[in-house]
Amino acid sequence: MNKKDKIVLATTAIVGGGLIITGIVLLTRKKTPPPSNTLVSLALTPISPAALNIGDTQQFIVMGTYSDGSVIDLTGFIPYLSSNTSVATIDATGIATGVSAGSTTISAYLGNVTSNGVTLNVTSGVVGPTLVSIAVTPGSSSVEVSMTQQFTATGTYSDSTTADISSQVTWASNNTGVATIDSTGLATGVETGVAVITAALSGIKSPSVDLTVNPYTITASITGTIVDNSSGFGISGATLLVYADNNLITTVNAAANGSFTIEDLSTIVPYVIDVSAPNYNPTTYDIELTQATTNISIPLQLTSSTPTGTYLNGLITNFSSHAAVPNATVTLFALTSGFPTIDSAITNANGYYEMVNLTPGTYGISLTATGYQSGSIDITIVSGANTKSGTIQPG
Repeated sequence: MNKKDKIVLATTAIVGGGLIITGIVLLTRKKTPPPSNTLVSLALTPISPAALNIGDTQQFIVMGTYSDGSVIDLTGFIPYLSSNTSVATIDATGIATGVSAGSTTISAYLGNVTSNGVTLNVTSGVVGPTLVSIAVTPGSSSVEVSMTQQFTATGTYSDSTTADISSQVTWASNNTGVATIDSTGLATGVETGVAVITAALSGIKSPSVDLTVNPYTITASITGTIVDNSSGFGISGATLLVYADNNLITTVNAAANGSFTIEDLSTIVPYVIDVSAPNYNPTTYDIELTQATTNISIPLQLTSSTPTGTYLNGLITNFSSHAAVPNATVTLFALTSGFPTIDSAITNANGYYEMVNLTPGTYGISLTATGYQSGSIDITIVSGANTKSGTIQPG
């Protein structure tokens, strides 16, 4: 045994003024201390400990490296420090205890050698598994212009569990001119091309997936006639501007008898048709195509017959066939107790109705016709001209 490992204690008694040794006790250290060569460095682990809840503990280990290359576990032999004991304390054995939410730095030292500092975070909640990766599905996919594609983000966590995190991630399209994507992962084709879709959360980003946007599927056409709302005769010189998603897609000039054909349309997008003709008031017609060929009649009102003051007119059509509904009753009523009637009109052979001398305000409109289900729509009437068209279901 090394002499430095021995401790000698002597017990004495004083008798008659003299010093008498009455006993000798030889003690030895329970554990061998670090070697006598020079301590070079201290390494504290874990370097990146998991965050603690308040009241939970974390064991820190300190290893000493000496000048002869030896590495010795010094845990429990040397002092530890917490830079903020109000957040976490650490005892002589290297066990840290969370005290309050926050961060502190844990270190150990011996003489003039200090270990690396380790940041320990203490939280007030339950510490769960951490996000490791994000996968976006479907992979490469395609849609047509104005069509949508739902993407899903699945997160994989440090405990190997997975979860749908589509509503938590930040979705991105690298080319919003081709496709946009909202906060739920729903992408919409804007223009033909390819957009790259990704999802990100907590610094983790998914691999990219390609979304190819193709042109409209060409499946439908519209035929019809532009007619005078009173006589029902075709109008010469009418022009139709056809829009989809606020973009002008084609211009059609009606024949001398008012007939027209609009081709190369799709059944997957709604259309808006602006119609004008010399000496007639322009009108707007909304339509969604449900079949390959649709026939419609669009009435226009002569400018010379335009009423003065505040008035309302429009076109009532069959929801399924888009044909005009004649003899339909259009009732304007107040949105007050009892819903009193303000005015009513009967559609003509072209499905056209008109009400005059109205007062601006917010109203309801009810639609009834023999062989059709009743329907209603709301309208805010402003001073001057107002147009409100509607559809009713057969049955």
